[in-house]
Amino acid sequence: MRRGWGSFPRSREMWPMRGVVLELRALISMQFKSWARRKAGVLAMFIAEPIWFLLFAIPILLFGGDLHYTLNFTLWGWFMFGLVSSGLWGIAGTMRMEVLEGTYEVLMLTNVNRLIIFIGHTLRLLLSELASLLIMILLVRYGFGVDVSIKNPALLIAVFLIGVVAIHAFSMIYASLSHVFRASMVLVNIFQFLIPIATGMFIPLQRMPSPIVTVMMILPFTEMADLIRHATMGTQTILNPTLELILFIVTTLGLVLTSIVLQAYLERTAKRKGLLIRSW
Repeated sequence: MRRGWGSFPRSREMWPMRGVVLELRALISMQFKSWARRKAGVLAMFIAEPIWFLLFAIPILLFGGDLHYTLNFTLWGWFMFGLVSSGLWGIAGTMRMEVLEGTYEVLMLTNVNRLIIFIGHTLRLLLSELASLLIMILLVRYGFGVDVSIKNPALLIAVFLIGVVAIHAFSMIYASLSHVFRASMVLVNIFQFLIPIATGMFIPLQRMPSPIVTVMMILPFTEMADLIRHATMGTQTILNPTLELILFIVTTLGLVLTSIVLQAYLERTAKRKGLLIRSW
């Protein structure tokens, strides 16, 4: 029976979208409960995070000048380092383990499955990193008596959300490369330490050689580091802040497009060569 011009879609025709919404709602609940139930992991985060931060920050403080500037600079650098590390060891690590266990093709059977993996890890990333940031802020404030500066909260939130997309896209590139490179852990170790150093997360971009800064501006993490410090500490950016934010969005979109194309190509190549099921 045909529908008339003024008729509305029947409820069963809207069911696929409703099903996705229900899946996402269940996923949000599951990820929160899974994160909260990891008591040892949550406890370790409250204990280990401050210890690691102090181990990293104290040598910098010994050679640093202004305590307020040094601690704030180190705090936000540590936060960005945690984001990159979580992205590489999270979504990329999950996909890599599925390849090793031979369940990758089943897991990636539909686009909804892929969406669930990304949203699930995003929720876990947000919960973990925001909780970690709160711990570090409390440590800096009450341990050292230094206030944590946030000059532009709206810009900080925008850069953070765009940065999460960029981190996921980059982790997809690593996961794609793991389809064809057996020694993929070498890649993650190189990326995990090279990117924070080269993109200015721990070294002010203004003090780095100009050719390196120009080349690293291709990666959105460079703009992310520069804009986060501008939004929190009010530091001067390499480019005009508005122009740099636009460049940040463009490089992030470029990274997303690259990750999608590379993932599709290397996944097809790995399927053809039988590389999606293999051991360590």
